[in-house]
Amino acid sequence: MLKHRCPWCGEWLPGYELHLDLISKLVELKDPPSCHNCKNVYMLHGISKQHFLKVELKVIIFGVLLAVAVCFWTSIKKDINMLWGLFLIMGILFVISEIILFKQVPFERLYNRKDNSIFSFLRKQKVSVNIQWISKKSSGLWRPQLQVQDGEIFPAYFKDTEGNLISSGLCVVLEEIKWTGKRQCNCEISFVRDDISAERYFQKGNHLYLYYYDRQIAEGIVL
Repeated sequence: MLKHRCPWCGEWLPGYELHLDLISKLVELKDPPSCHNCKNVYMLHGISKQHFLKVELKVIIFGVLLAVAVCFWTSIKKDINMLWGLFLIMGILFVISEIILFKQVPFERLYNRKDNSIFSFLRKQKVSVNIQWISKKSSGLWRPQLQVQDGEIFPAYFKDTEGNLISSGLCVVLEEIKWTGKRQCNCEISFVRDDISAERYFQKGNHLYLYYYDRQIAEGIVL
């Protein structure tokens, strides 16, 4: 599971905020969570959340079928203690799966309709890129297909077509991810910050290098 960044400024978000959606439903928080750095509010990324809700539904269906099978089996054995024990184990596994699923989902901006900042989002320049993810043995991610979801944010360094470094670490958000292999995908990227002009960096043929903490995890090219 990856640690996520703020969709407004790109700074790390504390781990305790990763379950904001689930917790807010339980305790009915009135105010949405905000970034400790830029103070802007955010929410779970909609597309990634929908994906994991589908996975969660499959988990629930599997759990129900398993429960029916357990009930049938224990009715034959007539061991009620074993039945309660199995239900307890299933409950624990369900809670663990919930935490894992929601920790996988990155965040997106939560806009106030009265705030003009929503227009900056509509004007954001995007570009298509092809990304090759580095193997785990070479400091890459374990399983990028599972770990990287729509809305994930990574610092990126850009080089022009001649191989010259033209940027420091600029946070980009990956969206519309289409996997073409275990460690290769096509997607759209845009800069997290609104004050960055994308024209220089989004030239066809430019290369970008994605980082997680202090290690390079992927290399891409602007299409």
